[in-house]
Amino acid sequence: MLEATKHGIVEFIEKMKVVRPCLLLAIDSDSRGIFSYAILYRRVKIFNFIYGLEETREHITSLKDKFNNNLLHLAGMPAPPSELVRRSGAALQMQRELQWFQRIDHPIVKRT
Repeated sequence: MLEATKHGIVEFIEKMKVVRPCLLLAIDSDSRGIFSYAILYRRVKIFNFIYGLEETREHITSLKDKFNNNLLHLAGMPAPPSELVRRSGAALQMQRELQWFQRIDHPIVKRT
């Protein structure tokens, strides 16, 4: 699930939600789950899919990783270089990063 999120394979995530919904709660050794990966790797479709799931939204958005980072912290981290090279020019990259952070800066995300 985490690898599918990392690579942006939203169809896999959607199908696995039907077959094994508990897999939406998978986490890595840093206590980061699918929602965290969607933010870190800038996977908008997966972010929107997970965010749209009312039954898991509050649980997923309240999580912190083992470094005590919440979702806003993760959104503020630089995008992976593989994502940045897809956008030409520093101004466009900065604009996209700002848009991403604004998308994450939502009242449902608990700030501490």
